[in-house]
Order: sequence, then structure tokens, then C-alpha cells
Amino acid sequence: YLKTHKMTQGGEKGTLINRIRMHIEGQKHQIDGSNPAELPIAALRKTVAGFGLSCIGTQDEMLELLITHLKENPGVGGPTAANESNASSNSSVPAATGTPDEDVEAKSIRLAKTALRLSEEGDDEGILRLLGDDITKASSVGALRKAYLKLSLLLHPDKLQDKFDGATRAFQALVSAFEHVSRPELAPAKKGEKPKGPMISRSNQGCFVTAMACPRCKVEWGKKVEGNPEYYYNFMMMGVKSFTCSTCLLQFGCMTALHKCPHCRQRFEYHPEDYHRKIKCCNKDKCGKEFGFWLFDVSERVLQELHKEVKDAQERRMQREEAKRRRTAAALRRQGSMDARASAVHEEKLFLLGLRDACPRCGESLEGLPDEEAQRKHLMECADVVKIAQHKAKQERLHQKAAERERREGLQE
Repeated sequence: YLKTHKMTQGGEKGTLINRIRMHIEGQKHQIDGSNPAELPIAALRKTVAGFGLSCIGTQDEMLELLITHLKENPGVGGPTAANESNASSNSSVPAATGTPDEDVEAKSIRLAKTALRLSEEGDDEGILRLLGDDITKASSVGALRKAYLKLSLLLHPDKLQDKFDGATRAFQALVSAFEHVSRPELAPAKKGEKPKGPMISRSNQGCFVTAMACPRCKVEWGKKVEGNPEYYYNFMMMGVKSFTCSTCLLQFGCMTALHKCPHCRQRFEYHPEDYHRKIKCCNKDKCGKEFGFWLFDVSERVLQELHKEVKDAQERRMQREEAKRRRTAAALRRQGSMDARASAVHEEKLFLLGLRDACPRCGESLEGLPDEEAQRKHLMECADVVKIAQHKAKQERLHQKAAERERREGLQE
């Protein structure tokens, strides 16, 4: 089934079954007539970001997040990667707006003037509500960022600089509004406001230990059977530590976990900056209740041990990345004296060693492949003539651009 639909075939049995299920669901929730499960990873990441969702994680995780969003919001339309690239090339807002360029310019100027007026009045929430989003101080950081990004497409100085004199000031007002609403404790105090001092602790009134689940197998995290102490909830929600699912062994953190409202059990988008805030459930029709996140007491000794553990993990990761860069550089030096055939074979060896992120034949990104055996299997089955020809043409264009750049640099010197 996966091979017929040109999807990645590597992974464990449970991963393959979930991938097939996502493709079937994608047939019911298509975007601009295409199944999101068949998008390349780069296009999928742009599409997920176009819906205001988190594009952190593997291809399977992003696809599942997108399919879930489409199921929860039936009939919703969003920009595909193609539409997004066309929109950026036309220097206008995404094609989903469906308005001519002249109307977009007039709308942008009107919004910029309104943003300046609201900024003088000190109405930060009003600035973020300019496009009709229901924004309050209790809105999640994800909702605030989504409203900010949509407005920034219209108010960016690069689009209004020659059309409106106050374009830069309007964009600065938007940035300041986002900072004041999302992180009021860190934003600079306004005129007439007393600067906020450091917060020593906070109350747990109205706070809950919210449920979260693994993004792959949907099993709830944090059960007592896992043996984790209660205060690990703090570390997970603050984004300082990631954990391994006890069922499918996937390592994930708070940004990729599936979070559920403590009142209606519906999913909501979470960001670590929400941890010390109270937010409202995004399910306004059935819930819309306000809630916070529980803060467990943690001893100073545990905090010091966590700091050391995170620091050691970062150092190990940096050492692995540095070793990988050194091996890649050495491989490139050896590759310099090879002919075309030997170079192609060498690239395939590097791919099997995990030193290449894409197939050297068809150029397809293979982040979802779990191990070397799955990569080898892809190489054995990689025989799509069209994709291979397209990848070769792309590589030739890149080589030509690099040669032209070197020629220009030589002339400049």
C-alpha cells in the first residue's frame, strides 16, 4: 500500500500501520484536492506551519498533527506549500484571502493606522484582535503567536515602506503588543506602570495536572506505572527535559506531546511559555473554561541534578554533531579525486552511514526511516525514473550556480 502511494516504507510494524491509517484519513480531509499524507516533508512542514501548528518533529508526527487539526476543523482551508511560495513571490498575503493586491494594500494600510492608534491607547489585546481573532490575556501562546504571524504578513515594513510612512512604527507596535500579552513579566514596563519584580513562587489555585499523550501511540504520559516522580511534570511542561514513551519508545517533549484540556478533554496547543500562565480552552463552543498548570515542589538538590543532567546531555549531543561534521568533511576531501561512478557509490555509502539526510538517487528526504536496514531497503527499491531525473537536474543546477558564484568571486578578487 505504501509503495503504491509512494510513501516511506521504513519503520516498525506499528509505525507502518499508523502511516497507512493517516493516508486513509488524508483522503477524507484533503487540502486543495491533494492528500496531505503524500506531501514531501519540506512541503508538509510548510503546510503545517501555514495552519499555525507546530512543525517540530518527524514527518509522521507532523502529518498526524495536521490530520487531527483537519478532523477537528472540518471544511477548513489552508495554504499549501505551492500556494505559500506563490504568495511570497507575489509579495501578498496567502492565497486563502482571495482578494486582489490593491485591496490587500488598502487593508494593510488601514490595519497599520489602527494598530498605531491602539498602541497610543495602550490596547495591546486590541492590536492582536485586528483580524477578528478572539484574543485575551488568557489566550494560549500558540493562539497569540498565530494572530501575530497573520498580522505580521500584512504589516511588515518591507510591504508597506513605500506606501505608508508609519509602517515601521506600526510593526513595532505589533511586536510590542505580542511581547506584553504573551510575556508580561519580561516585557518592558509602559509609561505610568511600575516595573514588575521577580516572582518567587506562585499559587496552584485553578491549576491542574493536565493530561498529555505520546504523539505516536496516543498513550497517556505520566502514569505511576512509569516510575517517574510527580515533579517530572514541571520539567516536561517547562520544556527542559524530554522523555521516552514506555509503550512505543518514542522520545518526545512538551512541544510535540498531545495536550488535553482538564475540563472537556479536548486537545489544545501548548507552549512552554504557557506554564506560568492561565489560559482558556480553545473549544469555545463546549468549554472555554480557564485553567492553569500545576507546579510541584522541587528541592534545590533535584534542580541542581537536573541542571547537570541537561548540561551533560547537551554536551554529548554537541560532541556527536561535531564528530559527524568531521566525518563529513573528511569524506568530502576523499571524494574530490573520484570519478562520477565512484562518487555516486560513495554518496550511497555515506547515506547508509547516516551522514546524508536525503536519498542520493531520488533526493527524497528520509527522516522517518528508523535504522540503516530501512535505508538500505530504500536504496534497493529506489527506481523511480522521473524522481531520479528530477534530482539529477536539480543537482546540476546547484553545481552550475556554485560554479558561477566562484567565478564571480574570482573576478571580484
